[in-house]
Amino acid sequence: GLDPAGPLFYDLPNDRILDASDASFVDIIHTNSVNQGGLIDGCYGLLRPLGHVDFYPNGGTHQPGSEEPFIRPCLLDSWSHDRSTELWVESITAREPSSVVFKSWPCTRWEDYVLGLCQDCGTGCLEMGYHVQRSLTGSYYLRTKGTSPFALGDQQFESQKIRKLQ
Repeated sequence: GLDPAGPLFYDLPNDRILDASDASFVDIIHTNSVNQGGLIDGCYGLLRPLGHVDFYPNGGTHQPGSEEPFIRPCLLDSWSHDRSTELWVESITAREPSSVVFKSWPCTRWEDYVLGLCQDCGTGCLEMGYHVQRSLTGSYYLRTKGTSPFALGDQQFESQKIRKLQ
């Protein structure tokens, strides 16, 4: 699922929206999502976990790459909603041996990921996108760049590691 629709779907039961019961494996990429409010809050997707695996690039709400100021956090942010498609396409096309992949870490919240509390792969890190390993489940977080190629691979925590050393 590529940033599954939120407006008019926030309060519907799972049998009325895309979720893990809809296929043998459902992976979701959340790029412009909130839990409630939708267009009132200006976002186009659902933030809550829906699939067997849910990926939250950059926290799943706003994507880097636009310097436009926003009146509301997501209202003019359809490019973040569309970013899920760009990330999916890159996950298919960037398969050269030298390519950097969308490595993601299991974590319960974006805030914990940002604080560096999820740098250990523990039960396993996943590659987001077409080549996802289907044996793991849960919520996974990663950072991306604002322009293509978007993937950062293991470089996501480099600035945090440098700060800790200082």
